[in-house]
Amino acid sequence: MTEKIPTIQDVARIAGVSTATVSRVLSAPDMVRARTRERVTDAIESVGFTPNMAAQSLRRRRVKTVLVALPNIGNSFFGPIVDAIERACTERGYDVLIVNRRPDSSDDASLLSYFNSNRADGLLLFDGSTSRSNWSARVGNRELAFPTVNVCELIEGGGLPTVLSDNEGGVEMAIDYLVRMGHRNIGRVAGPEENVLNRQRGLGYAKALKRHGIDPGLQWRHAGPFGFQTGHDAARRFVELADKPSAVFCDADEIAIGFISELHAHGLTCPNDVSVMGFDDIPFAAQSSPPLTTIRQQHKQLGRLAAELLMDMLEGGLQGETAHVVLACELVERQTVRAIAPTQT
Repeated sequence: MTEKIPTIQDVARIAGVSTATVSRVLSAPDMVRARTRERVTDAIESVGFTPNMAAQSLRRRRVKTVLVALPNIGNSFFGPIVDAIERACTERGYDVLIVNRRPDSSDDASLLSYFNSNRADGLLLFDGSTSRSNWSARVGNRELAFPTVNVCELIEGGGLPTVLSDNEGGVEMAIDYLVRMGHRNIGRVAGPEENVLNRQRGLGYAKALKRHGIDPGLQWRHAGPFGFQTGHDAARRFVELADKPSAVFCDADEIAIGFISELHAHGLTCPNDVSVMGFDDIPFAAQSSPPLTTIRQQHKQLGRLAAELLMDMLEGGLQGETAHVVLACELVERQTVRAIAPTQT
């Protein structure tokens, strides 16, 4: 017996709303009250309903616009990447629309509305903390047909094409360098626990320490959101330690710069009192005081490759859902790490 395919009427009946309301949730969710929107999305998931976008795609016209969704538009890390995206898109006649993505699952529907309302043709998604099950079901499904590329981040199990850096290998490179400089007590200021990149960098940190015979579980650690404030908070904890690490690896340059700034406020200096490394090589890293030793991501390549992959998908020249591009990182030596004798660790 053939299983009945769920319809929009089924969703409306379960949610206790009209079919027009269901359609509005799918095409313009911001116009629907949050409680109603939640009932409808729950009903969609419960019956396994997938909107058939084929007919709608025939009716919609291409607007040659790429949507870029950032988790924090004020984070300087994204600047060079977005610049590269914009340049690549302009070369092929596409406009770029940038949105600041809210950290909640209801924002998934808001992003889809850009496609359903014919404001964007495809999406470049920067988010390692998004709702994996919801997003992969709504966007990763080919029938839904919203071309999407993950940039810098990774949605585990989402099945989306991805362009990102070798985060695990980059952190291994950082720890190897610190060990070569004589450090064996190496603390870490990590990013947010729910972030996929944070977990990848944590794997690289632990793997490198173990390879050098150092127990990662015995190292000092602090965690928080990517940004200067996490560095300040970590440094205030660090200065109270009786047994301070000789080096601290920070999961992002902004964290490292905030950490060093707060050390100075407490009368400690970098690298004389503690060596510090970052990750990203944001534009300000070379101008910080002292200039930051860090791991460089290939910002321009990340942006350009992601944009070109998405545009190829939009133009039918590539089956982008299978693409997974990982770019190597590079060690940048500046002035925040000093060599020490092993006995000083």
